[in-house]
Amino acid sequence: MEQGKVRLYGCGGLGTNIVKDYIGRKIAPGFATPMVSFVDTSRSNLSGIEDESSIFVLENTDGSGKVRKENHAQISAAVKQILLKQTPEDFNIVVFSASGGSGSVIGPLLAKELAARGHSVVGLLAGSSESTITAQNSLNTIKSLAAISKQADTPIVMFYRHNGGECTRSVVDGQLHLAISSLCYLTSRQNDELDTKDVANWLRFNHSTS
Repeated sequence: MEQGKVRLYGCGGLGTNIVKDYIGRKIAPGFATPMVSFVDTSRSNLSGIEDESSIFVLENTDGSGKVRKENHAQISAAVKQILLKQTPEDFNIVVFSASGGSGSVIGPLLAKELAARGHSVVGLLAGSSESTITAQNSLNTIKSLAAISKQADTPIVMFYRHNGGECTRSVVDGQLHLAISSLCYLTSRQNDELDTKDVANWLRFNHSTS
């Protein structure tokens, strides 16, 4: 059977830093092949990425400065163009920070559009509460995902980790990488008695259960 493919969308600073690790990653037996994409409102996090075709930077923006509404209109208008350039795969993982200004908007809007098109998508995100604005952003990002799910009448599945205390940035990064590896294993198309429709209904569990 053909090996599965997973599109990794690295959104904003955190998403980019996580997804960078999968550039040039060799195909591993038993795992889906990671296809990397980077989406941001500036190029400040994109140094060292040589493949320009994997990058989408919004025009006439230069970061969001942790203010989620700063580039919301521009991001919303660009979502379809992003997915035209960075095409979805069998399974899609959107990686972003819940506490920042750009990724926390790009991530949910990408997940919303992917789900609306019927694609399998999971959000991997990390929040924090080291300041009032990061705590508020983290909460509002989760509220945004909940509102998207309610409006679309479909589950938006996410894997959330919170930076703080003993759960340092390196620990959270490791947990996000483990989640990506686990999902690549799940979606490899090489697991007996597990096909792509099983995975799709695992995410959209409202199709098969109340």
